[in-house]
Amino acid sequence: APNTSAAGDILDISAVLDLDDSTWTDGNNLAFAIANGFVSFTNSGGATQVAVDIDGAGLAFVSTALVVLTGVNPLTAATDLTDNIKLD
Repeated sequence: APNTSAAGDILDISAVLDLDDSTWTDGNNLAFAIANGFVSFTNSGGATQVAVDIDGAGLAFVSTALVVLTGVNPLTAATDLTDNIKLD
């Protein structure tokens, strides 16, 4: 299982959020990213799929799955992974 402590495993999605045409602004946190459609978590066979949409709630791009994490509950991923997803 991933180490979700502040000193644990890190998923760095900053390069994806910095792609051309991205509307992401550095300095925002995971809660902002989720609330504005940049990052989402879904259940994938009991594991957690992490997806990124470079224009958030915009319509120019769609959410793209990046990784599936085992040992992370998709219902609590937003709070469990606060210290583990690098956004910028």
